[in-house]
Amino acid sequence: MLPEGLYELRYRDGPGDDRFELFSSDHVLVRDILFAWLDESSWWREGVAWSPIDPAISEIESVRDELSELLGGFSLLGALEDLDAGLDDALRRADELLGEPDED
Repeated sequence: MLPEGLYELRYRDGPGDDRFELFSSDHVLVRDILFAWLDESSWWREGVAWSPIDPAISEIESVRDELSELLGGFSLLGALEDLDAGLDDALRRADELLGEPDED
């Protein structure tokens, strides 16, 4: 479920790279799709208007997922934010220790 109250469903058609998605705010439709999939009914695939996912987007997401697994949860952005906050604290402390500059 996405923050906007939309559900995002995806599936891959066979061993190839054909991937499809559906966005819906209809929780009943989402439930029916999931139940049909569990019951191995073809309705969820044939009776729903799936949109193909661009292969380039699929490739980018695949690379992102592989990198996430390799990095083991390490977040470069989080590390940079921590570094930035640390530098801000250090500069603030230096200002306190040095005091205000003399204006002559």
